[in-house]
Amino acid sequence: MLMHYLLMIMVAVTTVASFEAVGSIIVIAMLIVPPATAFLLTRNLPTLILVSLIVAALSAILGQIASHIPPLLGLPDTTSSGMIATTAGFLFLLAWLFGPEGLIKKQSKQLEAPQFD
Repeated sequence: MLMHYLLMIMVAVTTVASFEAVGSIIVIAMLIVPPATAFLLTRNLPTLILVSLIVAALSAILGQIASHIPPLLGLPDTTSSGMIATTAGFLFLLAWLFGPEGLIKKQSKQLEAPQFD
């Protein structure tokens, strides 16, 4: 029980400090989207934590890269936090569509012909 309260205090302190440092968009996106994406892909807790970390790192790296592309094409500059949040959302969308319990798999199961023995 003590570990639960310590973890909650650490998350609260980190969240409050992050709001001041980087802004609300990126804090909310990186707190919610990576674990939600990982939950769509696995139900095993150690695997869920690992996948969540990978999704967060991929979102940060790809979002940072994506924020530098529009000016190269002559388009207006974009913020890194917005692109990181967008990239995290895109990874969530991919997991929702193509994951083990994703929308595409559910639709394909409905379209399968019934098997009669």
